[in-house]
Amino acid sequence: VSRQVQNFARGEIARLFPEETKADITGLTALNLTIMDLLVSTQIWSMITSLAIIFLMIALKGRSIAEGVISILPLTASLVINFGIMGFAGIPVDISTATIASIAIGIGVDYTLHFMERYRIMRRTLDAKDAVVVTMRTTGKGIVFNAVAVAGGFLALAASSIRGNIYMGSLMAVIM
Repeated sequence: VSRQVQNFARGEIARLFPEETKADITGLTALNLTIMDLLVSTQIWSMITSLAIIFLMIALKGRSIAEGVISILPLTASLVINFGIMGFAGIPVDISTATIASIAIGIGVDYTLHFMERYRIMRRTLDAKDAVVVTMRTTGKGIVFNAVAVAGGFLALAASSIRGNIYMGSLMAVIM
């Protein structure tokens, strides 16, 4: 709504004042919109950079581009789901919701490293399918229990009276 008001005001300034007149919109709303634009653009850059670094690290460690790609797919999917839910539910990107992606990447890469290391060990003696099954039954089970516990911890924020905490807690629970 603030952006629409600013766009309307800019249109009115252009319509009502001579072309050589210089005018700009100032105030808290203008400052907040500028900060939000900066927050969104830096968040996008930060996510892309983080995923690229994770891809490189895992691809180099495993000496496999395929491992790098496979490792970032769940992270990317969780981010897409998170922002999809935000868009569908009309949840704005603000200070509290913008940090969700960074936290999710940080937690998700930990899960990824544990899973991939166990899988790599299992591949020494098993074919790919059996290695996945054993990894899911061992390390995968631990990852799932940990994710559920972390989700429960974040879900406690949903009981907050602060909107940002409610969004963050609920979205982090879903993303886990």
